[in-house]
Amino acid sequence: MERHKFVAYGKLSKKKRRDMDQLRRVTWGMQNPVTRSPERPDLYNRKTENRRWKSEARRPDNSGGLFSQIMCFLVFSIAF
Repeated sequence: MERHKFVAYGKLSKKKRRDMDQLRRVTWGMQNPVTRSPERPDLYNRKTENRRWKSEARRPDNSGGLFSQIMCFLVFSIAF
């Protein structure tokens, strides 16, 4: 009967390490281990802010959007 020698994990070949890792790994099945929490409405959300900003810029009752406001500011600041 032949005994298997112990070989340190770091000294194993890449292939043997991969095989050992596969034996140790298990699946989660239908469970997802990622922790999820409900979104808080008071937090900043870049996606909704961009959507809100773009919709405000398209509104006809707006005074021309941010670009025109900046241009007016620059014109008046240079004039005075």
